[in-house]
Amino acid sequence: MKQLTASLAALVLGIGIGVGAGFMITKPKLEKNQALVESLMALMQTEKAESEKTIQKAADKITRLNNTLAGNQAVLNQLKTELTRTRAELTRLKSQNIQPGVTGPDAVTEAKPVIKPAATAPTGPATEYVIKDGDSLWKIAEQQLGNGMRYKEILLLNPNISEKQTLVVGSKLKLPSQKN
Repeated sequence: MKQLTASLAALVLGIGIGVGAGFMITKPKLEKNQALVESLMALMQTEKAESEKTIQKAADKITRLNNTLAGNQAVLNQLKTELTRTRAELTRLKSQNIQPGVTGPDAVTEAKPVIKPAATAPTGPATEYVIKDGDSLWKIAEQQLGNGMRYKEILLLNPNISEKQTLVVGSKLKLPSQKN
């Protein structure tokens, strides 16, 4: 029994010495690995911060480009409105046999020019219209009043806007009655 106890004690002592020696051998490797992990974590934090800055710059650029696009779309809508007005005026002139750009006796070839009275603000009940994306004065007059040429009546009822001004989506316009 003594021999068994001594053997058991020697075994326990051997295991303890082995574990201690193993720990002493691996401790520098563990510390080195821990330092490497901490270094990698710091590098990862730096890369994350740089990535977030790059993403923010890209988001800012997208916002600027979207604003530029919206402005260009507004200009395009104005140009479309002007083109539509010019075509309507050309059609009107052709129907009166007036040659655009010609002055003097050759300007009118049979028809007498029509003299229109000075424009006055329309009378009667006015309605409100909320401006939507893609609207122009001509388009609103055409859709709401039945004739694009009635955009001038809208201008008369809304002295705070002009023909060349971009319409602001969501703002309200007064519209004349639909009769005329």
